[in-house]
Amino acid sequence: MRFNNQTKIALATAACLVAQGYAFDFILKVQPHTLVIFSPLILYIGYLIFRARIDPQYQNPLYWIAAVVVLTLSNLGMYSF
Repeated sequence: MRFNNQTKIALATAACLVAQGYAFDFILKVQPHTLVIFSPLILYIGYLIFRARIDPQYQNPLYWIAAVVVLTLSNLGMYSF
């Protein structure tokens, strides 16, 4: 089964949201700001809105998946210390 680029990015975003939520609740035991919680989703919504205007060289889903993962890790990093 082949997924299109939008589905790949959506699956990565969903996985990052679940992992981030689990880490905040059960590992770090913190309640971050709502904007921090939903920031990977906001990045994905930005991709959906602006994907027609994005230069084709930046439409590679790996760039967007990497951006979502880096954003998630930076969110976790802010609250881990």
